[in-house]
Amino acid sequence: MKTKLFAILVVLFFINIISGFAQSNGTAANYTLEGYEFYKLGDYTTAIVCFTRAIEHDPYELRNYFYRGDSYSRLEQYQNAINDCNTFINLNTNVMYFEQTLLVWITRGRAYISIGKYDEAINDFTHVIITGTRETSNLYDLYVSLAYHDRSRAYSAINNNNSAISDLTNSIRLNPNSASSYYFRGLLYASNRDYRNAKDDFYRATQLDPTNQQYLYFYQNIPNP
Repeated sequence: MKTKLFAILVVLFFINIISGFAQSNGTAANYTLEGYEFYKLGDYTTAIVCFTRAIEHDPYELRNYFYRGDSYSRLEQYQNAINDCNTFINLNTNVMYFEQTLLVWITRGRAYISIGKYDEAINDFTHVIITGTRETSNLYDLYVSLAYHDRSRAYSAINNNNSAISDLTNSIRLNPNSASSYYFRGLLYASNRDYRNAKDDFYRATQLDPTNQQYLYFYQNIPNP
């Protein structure tokens, strides 16, 4: 569910790109559009080539750095992903693309988790939570929910299960249809030997995503409270 949510936000990001292309460098815009087509197909290597060419023609179109960075991340080239996110954030001095900037912080936080830099990841997700909570739009709730969910992974990695559970509870509060949040919170409850709450969460996950065999397995095999 969280992967789907991230994908939805990425699409919204691209819609904003298209709306701004009327005043953009034509060649750079063409490379961006071409890169996004490869990005959607999962051909991240070719997408990176296109976004790089777009950046060469227009180094101040910040959103190309996001798409190239996310492409690097999907290819497990996490330091390159972090570098592109850094460029986006550092060049975005006028706080343009506010919503998209939150997505960049989430992308960088995920990359930090992947290379074991959990404190840096926690800082990035905390930034999104604090910044996004100031807004009233339901769209910002999605960003904040995603940040809570991902910050829980960093807390879990440093064995801070209570903070991870608290984050997942907040994520569920903002996005109650996230099966993965219930599932991961169930795993944490089980790790704490709180089997009653674990079983309840696994059950909820199976109700939200009944085709997921992993959720069903844990629900059926969790020890009785």
